[in-house]
Amino acid sequence: MATLGGVPYPTLTNSELYRLLGTGYRMERPDMCSDDVYELMADCWKEEPHSRPSFYQLIEKLEVIMERDAPYLHLNERNEDRPYYNVPPEASDD
Repeated sequence: MATLGGVPYPTLTNSELYRLLGTGYRMERPDMCSDDVYELMADCWKEEPHSRPSFYQLIEKLEVIMERDAPYLHLNERNEDRPYYNVPPEASDD
């Protein structure tokens, strides 16, 4: 997400990346990534699994971040009748 679908370590081979990650290396914050989202990413990279956020905690933190930027979005209030994407209007038959 933070690299918009790009490879996060494009210049490294898998074995180089594996070795670097083992030394504690982590990618720097991408320019388009907010400090809050990067902090959340860093929490997920913690070495001790019990120190990482649970999926429930991730959802809670992401909701706070998203509501601050887009207050109309509530992930815990699903409405199956309303799509979560924009459907273009039908082309008129004029």
